[in-house]
Amino acid sequence: MPIKRPGETGGGQGAATITETKPKLQKPSLYRVLILNDDYTPMEFVVYVLERFF
Repeated sequence: MPIKRPGETGGGQGAATITETKPKLQKPSLYRVLILNDDYTPMEFVVYVLERFF
């Protein structure tokens, strides 16, 4: 016969409750943007791209 600890009830009788824990989500990392300073791309376009996507 198994030994019962204080506070334990008999096994096999009653309902069991199963709880699922939600996985902890991490915040997405920030963007790493690299802009090359060249002589071909106009500054207005670079500003437009930065404003549009960020």
